[in-house]
Amino acid sequence: MGNTSEGALKRCPVEVWGKIFTQVLEGGSAAAGKHLPLVSKSFKDASHPVRIHAPYISSDIHDLYRLENFLLFLTRQSCGQRHVQHLFVNLSNFEFQVLHPTANMRRGDDFSQNISRTLNKILELVDTSLTTLTLYLGPGTTPPRIRVDLPLLQELNILLSPHLLPRSDEPRFFRGTSIPALRRLNITYAGGSWERQIANALLDDIQQYAP
Repeated sequence: MGNTSEGALKRCPVEVWGKIFTQVLEGGSAAAGKHLPLVSKSFKDASHPVRIHAPYISSDIHDLYRLENFLLFLTRQSCGQRHVQHLFVNLSNFEFQVLHPTANMRRGDDFSQNISRTLNKILELVDTSLTTLTLYLGPGTTPPRIRVDLPLLQELNILLSPHLLPRSDEPRFFRGTSIPALRRLNITYAGGSWERQIANALLDDIQQYAP
């Protein structure tokens, strides 16, 4: 496979491969981009400018290396190079214990502030280009607190673990966040309580922009 891809890249202009990779990412999911660098070094190099448009980041709450590394990468880019359109963030808790939900939530709370701070900094750097945001929150995690306006965001996908239930003292997932261009809101696995909390917070803001 490696020799085949190397030869194909040499015979075909890099600009053409860029268009092909763009179609692959936009036609599928953001996660598809993480496989392109595994094909060959040439695929990794040629797909790099495209992959930044649709990054897939997976982090455990105890080790935010990947999330923080992506933030560091963005801070080193000029504004014109931070053209992230589709962002997928997967947060998990590898120490999750089904039989001890209270302990899970305490651990999730302990790390939530740092996760929220890092994620908000990332969103601040891509707010002028981001059109799709997908958040997957695994068992034993606490939802981050999004506090950044996203003026171009058209699609928001939130996948919550069924083990997560909002508490009476739960901080708002979204509060004072402006998303005027939002067209599609998908909340999955969350249950009625989370759906109402998230949707109400967002719809209150969207109504301000209704004709």
